[in-house]
Amino acid sequence: MAAKAISSPVPVEWYPTLAVVMVSVGLMFTASFFIYEATSSKRSRSLAKEITTAAVASVLLGFGSLFVLLQVVFMFDDCVWGRVLGFSRLRACTSLRLHFSMRQLRDYMT
Repeated sequence: MAAKAISSPVPVEWYPTLAVVMVSVGLMFTASFFIYEATSSKRSRSLAKEITTAAVASVLLGFGSLFVLLQVVFMFDDCVWGRVLGFSRLRACTSLRLHFSMRQLRDYMT
């Protein structure tokens, strides 16, 4: 029985758009929260409105940051890292950890 490939529920082409939209809307909710806190008196504040606004901003900024990081990972694949760092047999994994031997490092440094 062959294993099924794991795929993203969101197409990779949407990552930059989702990142920009989610971070922008999250920043708008954050600004709205700060303006509400600065302009309302202690007696007129609503705890439910504060928690709702903060939670929406937090979720949007969190997922927006996730899509920013995913886009960065897909932009810098191993051929880009190999050209940037000058290694001929450089291998990069998706978590951006670079694997190379000490010999390659010594050759690069000299």
